[in-house]
Amino acid sequence: MPSLRHSSPTEFENILNGEENEENEENEELTPRQKGRLRAMCEEAKIELKNVSEVEIEVNDDFTHILSRQTMENLLRPYIQKTIDICDRLIMKCNKTIQDIDDIVLVGGSTRLNIVYDMLINHFGKMPRVDINPDECVAYGAAKYAYSITHGINPVIYDKKTMHTIS
Repeated sequence: MPSLRHSSPTEFENILNGEENEENEENEELTPRQKGRLRAMCEEAKIELKNVSEVEIEVNDDFTHILSRQTMENLLRPYIQKTIDICDRLIMKCNKTIQDIDDIVLVGGSTRLNIVYDMLINHFGKMPRVDINPDECVAYGAAKYAYSITHGINPVIYDKKTMHTIS
């Protein structure tokens, strides 16, 4: 069955970065170096908010902001829902239903967020697999894809039960 994968690994950081920039509107424009620091701080905040309820983002002496997990989840919820909607369309295109999904495999850093798990459990009615390393999954898929295109094999995805192409 198809795997659920968010299409842009940096999209979450861009959303958080945009929120933090709005908080900084009354201050002068951030320098390129400060913007880079803000992006890095947003990435760190995303990771930390998996385990704590709020984090402090400090770019310079004039710009410090507390970001809560709830705020982050409110910012990200529409984007996660958009990804779930894409998966639903793919499932329908394959003439399948949610009940036909055997496993949910998540790949990429942002899929580790609590809200992603919660929304998937609510939508699909099952827990995403946690026994598969998301980073290794990406590397394995890339290696299989590279092998297929270097050996003249059409790199398509097949439904293992029906052996029909789903790409």
